[in-house]
Amino acid sequence: MAFALWGLWAFWANSDAAGQEGSASPLSSGLTQGAGSFVITLLMVRAVTWLYHHLPAHSIRLVLPALITVVVTGSCLATAHTLVGTPHIVRTIAPAISVAFLFNVYTTAKIHRAETGQEENRHGTTGAHR
Repeated sequence: MAFALWGLWAFWANSDAAGQEGSASPLSSGLTQGAGSFVITLLMVRAVTWLYHHLPAHSIRLVLPALITVVVTGSCLATAHTLVGTPHIVRTIAPAISVAFLFNVYTTAKIHRAETGQEENRHGTTGAHR
């Protein structure tokens, strides 16, 4: 799904530069973005989960894993697009990075809720008894 969605987006976002000297074809940009999005989607939740559990228990832990993951994956995507000659790199990767950040924050919040719920259950309380 990520390959098709973001690959087609990259193709469309770069279609106006087709045939410009020194620029990748829209197909190259689409395949680069699609492959990158596919791999990143497979690794993203694991990375966010790992970071969440290895950062100190502080409120910043709810956003920092998402931010770190998006910076690293966005840098990898930007580098890949630079190497293939994608003409509109920011236009190409910005939507995917934005959605990834929101998804990562959601994932982190879900992990936090599950962790908080487990602690409450260990102490014999539930949300209904508060």
